[in-house]
Amino acid sequence: DCRFVSLTDCATNSMCRVSAAAGNQTCTRKCFYKYADEFTCNADSECTWDKQRAMCTETCAAVVSPIECGSLATCQWRNGACNTRCALTYARGSSNCTADAYCQINGLTQFCENTCSKHVNTDPAVTQAACSADSFCRVGVNNTCTSGCQLKGLFDCQADSQCIWDAGVDSCFPTCSRLPSAADCAAMSRVCSYDTSARACKIQCRLRHKTQAGCATSSDCLWDAQGGFCKPACAKYGSPATCLGTPECEWTNFRCKLQCNQRTTAQCMPSGESRCAVFQPGFNGATSPAAVYCDLSCAAKYGNQPS
Repeated sequence: DCRFVSLTDCATNSMCRVSAAAGNQTCTRKCFYKYADEFTCNADSECTWDKQRAMCTETCAAVVSPIECGSLATCQWRNGACNTRCALTYARGSSNCTADAYCQINGLTQFCENTCSKHVNTDPAVTQAACSADSFCRVGVNNTCTSGCQLKGLFDCQADSQCIWDAGVDSCFPTCSRLPSAADCAAMSRVCSYDTSARACKIQCRLRHKTQAGCATSSDCLWDAQGGFCKPACAKYGSPATCLGTPECEWTNFRCKLQCNQRTTAQCMPSGESRCAVFQPGFNGATSPAAVYCDLSCAAKYGNQPS
């Protein structure tokens, strides 16, 4: 429960966020994990229901981190605060959209949308300063300001090595490796996860690999045969509840590990661990499997539980 997590740990927990409601900083669950329906979501002053994506998300005004703001498909960081994106701020064809330095009217649809072109000035220094201040834009060559990941559609996003497409919210975000800290990585929890052993922010397994073969190439990932997707490996779960909620995993000696019967024979007996053992077909009268397999060792089954 995020309520019992310290503010320091809260900043790096992918399910939690720091709330500043009523002027007091507390740790709370992110809206996505807190509510599953529109009524209860909207009853929380810090949450709002995203009808387009059918999910609960933070209200932009409740977010105090630029990285977290940029991770929300409805928000943008500007002038030191998190605000709603142009399309959600102004009505179709609104003159107020045209007057906004961050927005413009789409000539074809007449909808208001974010733009980077208004940051261009005859003075390159002014262009660079204005463009750099807009988290949705990138400073380009020859005194230009170009669209960043958040303003790209599917194909442009997939063609850009600095971006990652999240099909769950139909939005493009900066790729995880560009995030500088564990806290920034946690703020982008929909697409990123922090690898403490490698001290790096990585793209989540579900987005990194689409096939079982690809998933098997990453030691921090595990293929979910039932769901048909790639997910975090057992070692990535830090509590009994999250560990045991994953069918392939077991909690032993205060650590989450892959169950013996889920391991290949090559994975079966890692150095210093005798919990699992390789068995021959027909061991102890068993009729299956027909090939050499890994399972819980006799010592682990019947006594003297090893580490």
